[in-house]
Amino acid sequence: MQEQLSARGADIELFNDQINDYMAMWDLKESLKDDIQKNGLRLNYTTSNGGKAEKDNPSVKQLPMVNKQMLMLLKQMDISTDKAVKDGGSSHDEL
Repeated sequence: MQEQLSARGADIELFNDQINDYMAMWDLKESLKDDIQKNGLRLNYTTSNGGKAEKDNPSVKQLPMVNKQMLMLLKQMDISTDKAVKDGGSSHDEL
């Protein structure tokens, strides 16, 4: 991401902050995926009167919202895979 911004002369503080935000969201996304993997789609819990119940795992709902925000940041910075440059090559090299 940083290389794409630098190549366009857009490596300004605002975009650097957005890269940091994107990376924080990446960590959050991975944590949400881990939570879903560990706890499943539904969570068991004890109600206030001592009974057992199930509820949706909130991570399932949050994951697509975080992904959407990550995509919005990439779009705002005009960063995409078709503009990526492989190390030692050009953007036209096969991946």
